[in-house]
Amino acid sequence: MNIGLIGCGGVATYHAMLYKLIENAKVVAVSDVNPEKARLFARKNDVEKYFQSHLDLLEMKNLDFVDVCTPTSTHAPIALDIIKSGLNVLLEKPLARTSEQCDQIISEAEKHHVKVCVCHNQIFYPSVRKIKLMIDQNKIELVSFKTFDKENGDLLPPWTATASEGGILWETGYHLAYLQLFFLKEIKEILAVGSKVKYPVYDNFCVLLRTPSRCYGTIELSWLAKKMDVFYEVDTSDGRRIQLDRVSDYILDAPPNTAEMALFQAKRMLSRKLTKHYFRGHFHLLKAFMDSLENDLPSPVPPIEGKKTLQLLECIQKSLDEGKVVRVPN
Repeated sequence: MNIGLIGCGGVATYHAMLYKLIENAKVVAVSDVNPEKARLFARKNDVEKYFQSHLDLLEMKNLDFVDVCTPTSTHAPIALDIIKSGLNVLLEKPLARTSEQCDQIISEAEKHHVKVCVCHNQIFYPSVRKIKLMIDQNKIELVSFKTFDKENGDLLPPWTATASEGGILWETGYHLAYLQLFFLKEIKEILAVGSKVKYPVYDNFCVLLRTPSRCYGTIELSWLAKKMDVFYEVDTSDGRRIQLDRVSDYILDAPPNTAEMALFQAKRMLSRKLTKHYFRGHFHLLKAFMDSLENDLPSPVPPIEGKKTLQLLECIQKSLDEGKVVRVPN
């Protein structure tokens, strides 16, 4: 499959690396608003052609799909250009900046009969899918799903901390939002509390997500940490507390015994040395999307899932701004 890649920043570097691990994938063209950046990226990754404008890239006749790795605010206009060119598109998260833009993408994709896949990579971690299967098969009953993410915002690109790009909520919170939607059958109401401590956007907050059942979810997110700390926790009706470690893609029952903890720590240390290990969710998602194109199957993450995530983010933003409980649209 011939792939066009738009945006030559950090995420694009990892996408290019992963395509090299997929036998039938080849990036044949890249574009970036900075032509020198596009040229260097193309040379480093053995890509044949590079462009300054993504519109020039879309003129190529042999593309099977286009991968968009640009800042959040550019996703919708670039995606619409790709769709109107009749090409399939893979969009790095988030799908767009607003749910209204999501509606445009959904409508145009249906009109032009192209597939759109949103990069909800973390639901493709084997550990995440294993726990979800256990829930779906009634092997465990979910009582709560807790997501915890502490990062140093200074290590991220400066544009991510601006209101126009959505800040921490759209950059990091998007992952936690689609994970909550993946595990919780229906989210009815949310309450968010937080503050703007260091950045012009909410950079330290907590969200409670309520469902019609006794199951609930929580999101705790901060860009004020000096060291990254990320984990997801599943509490079950029989008292199990299962942690999903994102770094090592490892499932850990808490409290663990000594031998299990030693194995966990060893895998975590190894995972930190193998950078590509963190991107195994991306790897499985990319392969699933390519399979959907080859066999005319539904997109593994259709744009409607991106819209649902955006709606949840917009409700969280509203709750933070107004300090009250907000109902989530059906």
